[in-house]
Amino acid sequence: MRIIGALATLILLSGCSSLGFEQEDQGCPKDSDSVCIDITRGQAAVRAEIEQMLMQDEGFRSNPYLDNGNTSIGFGRNLTTNGISRGEALYLMQNDLDNIELGLKLRFPVTQDLDRVRYYVVVTMAYTMGLSNLAEFKDMWTALEQRQYDRAALAMYMSKWCNQVKQNRCSKLATMMDTGRF
Repeated sequence: MRIIGALATLILLSGCSSLGFEQEDQGCPKDSDSVCIDITRGQAAVRAEIEQMLMQDEGFRSNPYLDNGNTSIGFGRNLTTNGISRGEALYLMQNDLDNIELGLKLRFPVTQDLDRVRYYVVVTMAYTMGLSNLAEFKDMWTALEQRQYDRAALAMYMSKWCNQVKQNRCSKLATMMDTGRF
């Protein structure tokens, strides 16, 4: 039985065939009397090739852009039609938080001494407005360095930001800054 299997494999691999199979769709000539064997690459290799070609053809853009009337981003991701999944949104948020926390640590060392509630307030504010805008809260940063959390909360209340976000959000975060409680 092993000999028959080995012979069949040898015949198929050598291209000789008395079976008369013709596989024109795989590039074998129609008038050929040999079997054409398509050894298919793994699906992962095909996928990697497609990804590489798309990255090359589409190019990368880190900011949204118009593409045939649709908003796209990255390597031609159509946000208008496809949006993003909850998992993608979570990934993006986590990536942003990683960058914010590193930026806060480097730019505002006082954040490393804050309790978790006040740290949450500062990270949340940085997430919604960016580190550059948060840096403009000079009175708040001075108060935080002096551990005067009531003054930091007052600086938050008095800011332009407080008028731009929903009032209950400003009040909630300022109260958390003042009290250190959720």
